[in-house]
Amino acid sequence: MIRVIDGRRTISSEVIEAHPSLTKYIQEEFTALLNEPYIDHAVTEHVDSGRERLVFDRIRAFTP
Repeated sequence: MIRVIDGRRTISSEVIEAHPSLTKYIQEEFTALLNEPYIDHAVTEHVDSGRERLVFDRIRAFTP
């Protein structure tokens, strides 16, 4: 998922505009992931250097 978020500019709006139950599920799962202590390392390991902030910004755009 991290690679998809990194490579897809429209991911935030797509999540928000998806079926409400899907949106809710994705929001809940990513909210939980953002609270995990390993998330910084996981993102850093899966995206090119310097793109970490972009990925976190996109995730935060679709999480409450």
